[in-house]
Amino acid sequence: MIQAAMLFALGAFASGLFCLAFFTVLARRIRRVTEQRLKASLAITRADFDTERDEMRARNATVIRRLERDASTFRDRVTAYRLDSDLKTQEIAALRSDLASRDEEIGELGTRLEQTNAELIETKKRLAETGTALRAGRNALEAEMERRLALQDEIQDLKSLAEDRRVDLIGMRAEIDYLRSVMGNAASEADPEAGSRDPSPEKAEASEDSKKANRKDAKGAQRRSEARRAPGHRSQAARHLSRNHNARDTAKDAEPIGAEEIARISEDIRRMSADRPMQPAGANGSANKNGTQTDGNAEAKNGHASAGEEVSSDASNGPSQDKPRGAEDRFFQALADIRQLKQHSTKTPAE
Repeated sequence: MIQAAMLFALGAFASGLFCLAFFTVLARRIRRVTEQRLKASLAITRADFDTERDEMRARNATVIRRLERDASTFRDRVTAYRLDSDLKTQEIAALRSDLASRDEEIGELGTRLEQTNAELIETKKRLAETGTALRAGRNALEAEMERRLALQDEIQDLKSLAEDRRVDLIGMRAEIDYLRSVMGNAASEADPEAGSRDPSPEKAEASEDSKKANRKDAKGAQRRSEARRAPGHRSQAARHLSRNHNARDTAKDAEPIGAEEIARISEDIRRMSADRPMQPAGANGSANKNGTQTDGNAEAKNGHASAGEEVSSDASNGPSQDKPRGAEDRFFQALADIRQLKQHSTKTPAE
């Protein structure tokens, strides 16, 4: 065991000596190579120093030129950025001013919108009040129109009635004047042969026809009055109110002309009664076809009743008769004219 330990120690010492010799040679080699490298990298002679100096100057000049070029580029960029920043600043100022003006406009528009909303609400209220007033006015206007239509109908009825009464009164006055003149002429020029004659049946029949015609005229006037009072007539009058006003104005203008015409006819009757003596068969105290003398009042009634037939016969014969008419024929023609004026005056403006 001691031998083994000694051998191990001997081997260790031998290996140590071998490693020490190897590392010594290696260190010398490393030192020599390092010296050579240092000598090659460092300038030792003056020419080397000049060459290295020129190289460093050229390298520095190149670097400086590159740096100057980069600096010029950076200056241009800075100038461009500065101009761009100035433009951006101006645009920002313009946008800010525009934004401020827009804000002011928005404020004004908001104020105007509030005022418009208030005006709209006020206008709606006024519109509602105006609509209510308009409806009330329309209802009042309709009521007033209905009232005026009713009053106009009543006025028209009263006018028609007054015109009928006036025409009847003028006709009756004309007949009375005529009959008085006829009675005076008949009394002064009485024919003794007239006492043996009786009233003709034709005149009695004519009297009945005249009464029937008068009744028909009265019924027709009543029907027209009822038609004017009917609701349909009022609605029709409401639809044609303007036209009825014009027609009423025309009728009002025509009324005095009819009255003047009737007065003129009555004057003609009075003047005709004094033209010449009457025939005994036509009036009071005159002789009829049977040769009988009748009472003056009865003959006047018969003569008035037969006026329709005599007027129709005169109208049918007309200008074809060769002999001239007497006062009696002209009287009956005047009565026919009075009846025509009466029928014309009883027509309503709507008709």
